[in-house]
Amino acid sequence: MDSEGRADMHQGAAYNEREAAPAEVQGDMHVQEQGEEQEQEQEQEQGDEQEQEQSGQLFELREQDRWLPINNVARLMKNTLPMTAKVSKGAKMCMQECVSEFISFVTSEASDRCTADKRKTINGEDILISLHALGFENYAEVLKIYLAKYRHQQALRNQQMLEEEERLHEQMQGEQYPDEQMQGGQQHMHESQDPASQLPDLQ
Repeated sequence: MDSEGRADMHQGAAYNEREAAPAEVQGDMHVQEQGEEQEQEQEQEQGDEQEQEQSGQLFELREQDRWLPINNVARLMKNTLPMTAKVSKGAKMCMQECVSEFISFVTSEASDRCTADKRKTINGEDILISLHALGFENYAEVLKIYLAKYRHQQALRNQQMLEEEERLHEQMQGEQYPDEQMQGGQQHMHESQDPASQLPDLQ
């Protein structure tokens, strides 16, 4: 084989190597992309698991929040007992569950009434009617008296707040225009002290 043929073969081999190199690089890039996709999938799965754990914790908190604080229940129980009386933990927990269920029971009945009337807000009358409907008439009569007193106190408080706002508004207006009020007072004093202003009109 002459020198020209060997040169052509050498150039062809070099060309084939240059053509094959990008394919290998592309293969490496494809493998790298597959690895990144797998990592993203793993991260997403871990995120989903964390969200499920958090949602489970929130559900537990919601279940726990269904009950009234046991310290408040114990305080109410002790207020009706003699100073020397003691309440066991089991009695406190039992009363906590009973009181919480009672509130949920009455509130559910009041909510059904609001839904039937196409209303969104539960008011005092809804609670009273629910107590009557559920057979707690004795409690309803007591709560009716309390509700009337509560609303009377709220009306007095709102009236006091309104009067206080009006007083502050007048005070702010007095501080905002002190010069005009002072000039008006000085002019009135000057007119009253002027002897000519006190003479009768002879015409």
